[in-house]
Amino acid sequence: MHTWLFAAALASAMATCVLDAPDARAQACCAGASAVTPGRLALHEVALVGAQLHASALVGSFDAGGSYLAAPGSAREWDLEQDVFGSVRVFKRGQLALVVPVVETWRRASGLSDFGGGIGDVNLSARWDFFHAGASRYLPGIAALAGVTFPTGVPVESASGALGADATGIGAFQFSGGIAFEQAFGPWLVNLSGIVAARMPRTVGDVTSLLAPQWTALATVAFVTRQEIALAASVSLACEADATINGVEVPSSERETPGLTVGALFPIRDTWRMQTALSWTPPILGRNQLASGGVVWTLVHSWL
Repeated sequence: MHTWLFAAALASAMATCVLDAPDARAQACCAGASAVTPGRLALHEVALVGAQLHASALVGSFDAGGSYLAAPGSAREWDLEQDVFGSVRVFKRGQLALVVPVVETWRRASGLSDFGGGIGDVNLSARWDFFHAGASRYLPGIAALAGVTFPTGVPVESASGALGADATGIGAFQFSGGIAFEQAFGPWLVNLSGIVAARMPRTVGDVTSLLAPQWTALATVAFVTRQEIALAASVSLACEADATINGVEVPSSERETPGLTVGALFPIRDTWRMQTALSWTPPILGRNQLASGGVVWTLVHSWL
C-alpha cells in the first residue's frame, strides 16, 4: 500500500495460489500482484522480509498553475532511500506490513550545497482480501487497505543544514484507508486502487498548519511470462486541496502529483525474488510539486 506504492515480490509455486484456476491465471494473480506491491504476500506465503533501494534525481517542478518547468542548471537534488520491510499473514485473508525507511538527500541551490539524512517516517499497513483475484471469472478480487505513518523522521523546521537536506519526514501522523480491485485474465493482471490519507495538524511556534486529505488513484497492468517473470506498468495521480494555516485556507496551495512506474520481477528460488523498476514524474497533471526520475531495486525472502 501507500508509502512504498512501489515494493515487489514473487514465488515460483504459482499454481498453488488459486487452486481452482488455470495455471496462467494463478501465475498472474500471484506474480502480478506481488509486482504491484513489493511487500505483499502471495497466497501460499506466511511471512516475508525485504530490502529496497531507491535512487532519484530532481528533473523539474510544477508551479501553482500546473505548468512544468525543467530544473535549472544551478539547482540539483539527488535522493537516496533504503527501506527495510516485513509482512506477516494474519488469519487467512489479512496481512500486516512494516516499512522502516532511511533517507539521504544532496541538494544544491543558490551557490549553496547541503547533504543530510536519517530515519524517515515509519509506516505500518494492513490489508484484508475479501475476494482473491482469479478465484471467479466474473467477480474481481476486492481488498480493504489501511495504514498509519508515524512522524519518526526529522521535519523541515528541525533540519540543521543550510538547504534542509537532513529533513526526512513530514512531522505529523498520517492515517490512510483505501480499496483495491484486481482481476486476472490469463497471464494478465489488472489492478485499480484508491487511497485517501489524512494528515494530522502540526504546530511550529505560534503557527498551526494542516495539509488537506490526499486522494491517490493507482492503475496497474502486469503480465507474467512462461518463465514466471512478471512485467508491470502503473500510473498514479495524487491530489489534495488547499492547505490551511491557523484555520485559514492558503490560496493556490493545492497539490497534484502524477507518477509512472515500469518494472520487472524475477524469481530466484522458491523463497527469493528480485525486482527492478524505473519511476518518473511525467510533465503533465502536476501542481506545486517537484518532479523526479529514479530507479528501484528490491530483494525479498519469504516463508511458505
